Amino acid sequence: MGIAKISILMPIKNEFLSLKEIIKILWRQEVGWINSLWFLGALVCLYILFPLLKVVYDHSKKIFFYFIIVCAILTFGNALLNEGATIFLTTILHKSTTLQGANFFNIFNPFRGTYGYAFVYFCVGGFFYQIKDKILSFKPLKRNIMAVLIMAASCLCLWGIGICYSKYSGEIWDVVWNGYDTIFTFTNVICIFVLCLNLKKDITIIRTISCNTLGIYFMHEIFIFLTKSTIEKYPFFCNIPFNIVYAIGILLICLIISLIMRRISFIRRLIS
Repeated sequence: MGIAKISILMPIKNEFLSLKEIIKILWRQEVGWINSLWFLGALVCLYILFPLLKVVYDHSKKIFFYFIIVCAILTFGNALLNEGATIFLTTILHKSTTLQGANFFNIFNPFRGTYGYAFVYFCVGGFFYQIKDKILSFKPLKRNIMAVLIMAASCLCLWGIGICYSKYSGEIWDVVWNGYDTIFTFTNVICIFVLCLNLKKDITIIRTISCNTLGIYFMHEIFIFLTKSTIEKYPFFCNIPFNIVYAIGILLICLIISLIMRRISFIRRLIS
């Protein structure tokens, strides 16, 4: 799929590569060609260790939670230390510096250089699904209000960190790309899960999208490349409401193509 994606992007970017160059781009995950395939790498890493995680979860919950806690400390905890130290340096010591990306655990962090936080999302996601009935036992109004308030507070904190990093680093700090390993994004994901428990009916559009996520994932970046330069020419398009509409449009286009491609048996196995 990576080679197919690059092959489609070459005429769009008007850059034609040799097979050797394509392989290098795939291996190095070069930005500008396959920005989104980092997720696929993280997914492969998850499933390499999944058999071990499953056995531990089934036979020793204590060890399973030990792994989650250690992993969370070395990833989300490390990011939190970065954020705390940056705020201290900038607001208390008045230094124009940030510690974004610093590894406070040095050689004792086995998750350095990887998307280690993905293991926490993966394991906690599975655990929360197992206890969803306990979560549903809370009164819906109280549960929903609590989730919304916590998510609002997390978004506010994430926004504040973004402003701080952007101001003192001189570069825009992307709250999406840079926020994955923050405790605030992690909290938001849990809150969204809790809110989604209110959806008890089988909603066709949601089920259809969920069954075609891999196809959408592989294709969305191609359409972003096709349209981004045009959209950026018009300032009135560069706002949050239009970006929401734009994202929904890209999603629906990719979904339609994915549904069409599913009719081809070989491709259906790749994107289903």
